[in-house]
Amino acid sequence: MDYEKLGDNIRNYREQRGFTQEKLAELSNISEKHLSKIERGKINIKIDTLVNIADALGTSVDKLLLDASSYVEPDYISQITYHLSKLSREDQERLLWHLEQNNVFEIKKKALLKL
Repeated sequence: MDYEKLGDNIRNYREQRGFTQEKLAELSNISEKHLSKIERGKINIKIDTLVNIADALGTSVDKLLLDASSYVEPDYISQITYHLSKLSREDQERLLWHLEQNNVFEIKKKALLKL
């Protein structure tokens, strides 16, 4: 395994999410120093640490393991699905209601702008 490429992927996802090393380390239950070494490819990473980092980033381990040169922007649908799966059924329904209301509002706004 190329730990430098893995570290690059982790850093890319972290930056995409707008997380600092401190924030990602906290969410992953590791020290900031340890995360820094991981991102620089200086240490081997334990599988449970990799899983914690992937969970904190809202992505999968396999995406983090992809070659750094094949990094693509995260799929927003999969991110939304991931975050929805962490919510209670009641919160999912509430969020869906808000999305539907937002869509209705946007449709009405566009109709008014055409007048």
